[in-house]
Amino acid sequence: MQAMRYKPSKYNFFFDAEDGTHLAFNAISNGFAKIEKEAMSQIYRILKLLKKRKAGKNVDRKLWNDLLKGKFIIREEDDELSLLKVINRISRFSTNSLSLAIAPTLECNFRCEYCYAEKRRGFMEEKIQSSLLHFIEKKAKVIKQLNIGWIGGEPLLAIDIIESLSSHFIDICRRQGVNYFGSLVTNGYLLTEAVVERLLKAKISSIQITLDGPQEVHDNRRPLVTGNGTFKVIIENLLNLRRLQVNSDCQIRIGIRVNMLFQSQNVPLIPKRYVPFL
Repeated sequence: MQAMRYKPSKYNFFFDAEDGTHLAFNAISNGFAKIEKEAMSQIYRILKLLKKRKAGKNVDRKLWNDLLKGKFIIREEDDELSLLKVINRISRFSTNSLSLAIAPTLECNFRCEYCYAEKRRGFMEEKIQSSLLHFIEKKAKVIKQLNIGWIGGEPLLAIDIIESLSSHFIDICRRQGVNYFGSLVTNGYLLTEAVVERLLKAKISSIQITLDGPQEVHDNRRPLVTGNGTFKVIIENLLNLRRLQVNSDCQIRIGIRVNMLFQSQNVPLIPKRYVPFL
């Protein structure tokens, strides 16, 4: 029997941590690990051998098995791109869940230099809110999960609408036995502790915030409508949220996004030891 051959995943990413260790992430499996310096050198050796189509010899079997488990190493015949396409098709055409991106307003308190979104004044009309609730009520009879993503503009300018609609969505899902998941994309400027408490009641469990680099870069790219900087307020809000996570039952996950454009100011600031492997 021919021995099974392996190759490195195309979706491995490695970073240096501040404490001298390393962080490994695989974007297919979402495998994430903290790795000591000695083990990291072994991992690089294994991946380089596999890239050259040479079987790893004299390697730590536990380390090898961990790499397999996290999908950092895959079978040579595995096609990751095809797998991603299948996952996308399944989620797109599945009737078990419904995912909606809702913009309660297109207004924004920022004037980002690269923003392409059309700015419109006003908030979602009550007629549209009623139609949306009717739609969700009907769909909740045949789905198992409802995913609501709040976007904008800046959605926190319409926190009252988010609260009101979320309350109805949650009640509908409770009555129909449907799992509910809420997320939010925000610039983070209005994300005060009081607002976080309101979002928790609205079952927002995931928030994405954009920081485009250190203060001088971020403030230049993402100022307020008035032209004033926003970095310090966002950082303060993030630190306050972190304290809530540590000292209470706040389970909101925070994702930080960085927008990088061609010849952008912040591209040279990417950590030099960021290594997208292969």
